[in-house]
Amino acid sequence: MLTERQIKTKWHYIKGGLRNMWGHLTEEDLNEVDGDMDRLRLLLSKTLNESTETIEADLKRVLDSYDNASDMADHDTNQSSYMRTPEGF
Repeated sequence: MLTERQIKTKWHYIKGGLRNMWGHLTEEDLNEVDGDMDRLRLLLSKTLNESTETIEADLKRVLDSYDNASDMADHDTNQSSYMRTPEGF
């Protein structure tokens, strides 16, 4: 799982994965969130008609796809996490 610092550092890349997962999110929305997971969870809960558990599971999958510890595990070794679409979507 990414730390808050890693999320902030990789936010530019993570935003793309979030927009792939939740197409209704705008660049402005994600710029306002600026890597703050509490703000992102609040935004998603306000805009989605899904359970908190579903949102958390989907968010975890997106973030895990950008985790360097799993960057090359079980994936094409020539493709970094920044180039992948989050798994399961």
